[in-house]
Amino acid sequence: MKLYRYRKINQHTLDSILKNELWFSTPQSFNDPYEFIHAITLNSTDQDWQAFLLKFLKSRYPGAEDDYIEQLPEFENTIREVRSNPERMPRFLSATENKMRSTLGVCCFSARNDSILMWSHYADKHSGICLEFDTSINPKDFEDRIFEVKYCSAYTELNIRDIDYSELARRMVSSKSDQWEYEQEYRILSFTPGAVPYVNSSLTGIVFGCRCSDTDRQSVMNTLNQKASTPKLFNAVQAPNRFEILIQQFT
Repeated sequence: MKLYRYRKINQHTLDSILKNELWFSTPQSFNDPYEFIHAITLNSTDQDWQAFLLKFLKSRYPGAEDDYIEQLPEFENTIREVRSNPERMPRFLSATENKMRSTLGVCCFSARNDSILMWSHYADKHSGICLEFDTSINPKDFEDRIFEVKYCSAYTELNIRDIDYSELARRMVSSKSDQWEYEQEYRILSFTPGAVPYVNSSLTGIVFGCRCSDTDRQSVMNTLNQKASTPKLFNAVQAPNRFEILIQQFT
């Protein structure tokens, strides 16, 4: 599968190409304030709630045994507070969502490289580039952990009885408002934000925007000249008689 990442041409983009890195941003930095907001239902038993809290804390203490987690003051205090005052449970779940927004890492892609809106919004008003990745070349970088975004008109309902922390994160990262449906988005989830390397050959193409300057184009070419192998190069061209972008390979 081919996936695309629209980028502004700046030093950060050039460095990421040179180093074969993808940047995973925290959801709280996204341009949509509705990211990671869901209707989390609470029709769960006390046992269900304890199981969810146990899994949640184990995600923060990898490798820890259940007995160790259950003896943590954080576990005991939260259970005690919820039992004494069930109204605190929604507050804890809200805090869990907020924590995810600030600690998870998400890298975003599109299924298309010819979206006029995407070029306008994410590639510096058509002055940037669009990176093409072949997810099949090194599946562990992409296909083993990528999610297609599901678009909907209302918050996705999640019941903590049915899912653990990791599944909650996956479901939260893979749904958003249907007003973004034109993006045809795919996402990779990481439990830590920041730069993550990928295999050089996975970058199979670079498309230059129709407004890309000669200076920026040369900066990209200079960066590619420092790499062991280079991707195919394309130009995004405005169609002469319709609202459409044509992708043409360099000759």
